[in-house]
Amino acid sequence: MGILGQGTEGIVYKAKNRLTGEKVAIKQIKLNLSSCSCVKRLIRQISILRQLNCGLGKKYITALREVIAPEIDEAEPYKKVMIFLVLEFVKGESLAKFMDRIQFSNEKISEDNIMQLCHSLVSAVNYIHGANVLHRDLKPDNILVQDDFTVKICDFGLSRVCSEVPEYSGPAPSTKE
Repeated sequence: MGILGQGTEGIVYKAKNRLTGEKVAIKQIKLNLSSCSCVKRLIRQISILRQLNCGLGKKYITALREVIAPEIDEAEPYKKVMIFLVLEFVKGESLAKFMDRIQFSNEKISEDNIMQLCHSLVSAVNYIHGANVLHRDLKPDNILVQDDFTVKICDFGLSRVCSEVPEYSGPAPSTKE
């Protein structure tokens, strides 16, 4: 149905599930099986999406519906394969496109809608961090704004789980008097 976005990992397409009629986003990833770091990153991304998509996560995170992968032939360990992550399609636009549209049009956004958007974004980040996950690529292109001014976070390709959250690590206090 069309391209939704493109990044370093691959291309995201808008599609329709033939069985259910549901609109979905399909992230196509070209995976180099000989690269341990690429394989680890994909496994980590899938694991984190599954971890976050329960309870409140459904409200804040694009849901992973399915992973489509070919059978891997052990005789060809250096082969490149296509992996497809079938994700929830979020009706709306990225925060980057939203801000551009507002900036270059006469459209006015109410203070209440701005507050709703900010509250939703802070709640989403709080949820992710509460699950000890660091997104590591949170930017306007990875924040999807829905029609009701709530947001969903997408693209967990660089995310990591941290076992313990560090205390404040800002600048050291000055010892000069």
